[in-house]
Amino acid sequence: MSQAHTSSDFVRRNPEVFVGPAGKPDLRDIAGALAVDALVLGESSVTVERLDEWFIVAAKSDWLTRHTELSLIECFHRLQRFPEHRENSNRTPVVVTAFAANVIAFGPEGQTVIKGCQFELAPVATHVQVRFPGWRVVAFSTLVPPEESSARTPVVPPA
Repeated sequence: MSQAHTSSDFVRRNPEVFVGPAGKPDLRDIAGALAVDALVLGESSVTVERLDEWFIVAAKSDWLTRHTELSLIECFHRLQRFPEHRENSNRTPVVVTAFAANVIAFGPEGQTVIKGCQFELAPVATHVQVRFPGWRVVAFSTLVPPEESSARTPVVPPA
């Protein structure tokens, strides 16, 4: 199994580790956690918005690839330790990928589909391009529930 699938699978099998003891992901909470990542990584201002079913997290510079050697896409598919935030924490993008059906990143390089997005993106893309030109933006939608607890098996986190 590839690293990309392994990290998301691990998060989905162990939601209580990544979204709290109840193990019930909520895209509002995940948007807030992503904003906290940006603040911890040095952004002084982060905007969180909701556009219909989309959650949008935006900051003027690229916090996602700050203090990591991973590419933009890898940031969403690999667990990354986050000691700058707190001991034993991880960055949030892989949690976004695990629990959102649709994930897009925007930035100076343009629009990058991370996951899903098998439908018309014009409304969210237009909103982001007008409201946050050149900013690093993550937009995501549609909750994917975690695996049922009866189906969970202990797994070792990917390296």
